[in-house]
Amino acid sequence: MPTSSSERPEKPRQFWPSMGALFAGLLSIVVLSLATDHLLRLVGIFPPASETMAGTALFLLALGHRLIFATLGSYLTALLAPRRPMRHAVELGIVGFVLNLGGLAAAWGRPEMGPLWYPIALSLSSIPCGWLGGWLHQRLGP
Repeated sequence: MPTSSSERPEKPRQFWPSMGALFAGLLSIVVLSLATDHLLRLVGIFPPASETMAGTALFLLALGHRLIFATLGSYLTALLAPRRPMRHAVELGIVGFVLNLGGLAAAWGRPEMGPLWYPIALSLSSIPCGWLGGWLHQRLGP
């Protein structure tokens, strides 16, 4: 029995393009964050990688550029998403939340890794940054 157009199932989920969009966004966040950290070490703002960062201001600087890059990475994910760009951007935020929770677990009880507020702030900001990247995509378009 033929089905009407309103009863047709949705297009099958485009798994690989979706995964590619998420991967591209995540990779952009990681590369931009690491490159900025390296640049800040080269110019003497951050200490060498072998030394512990000291001072709230340095961690705030690191948090600031990571928030910007998380938002930009989420925008890129939304831009590359085959459909539902906002959903993809927020999903990247969820991935970031989970990864940052791993960082929090690693830092727990290890003061040499820095203050605990830093991985907590990264974790709590991941999903809002994902949403903001998706919102920017909606407002600015491709």
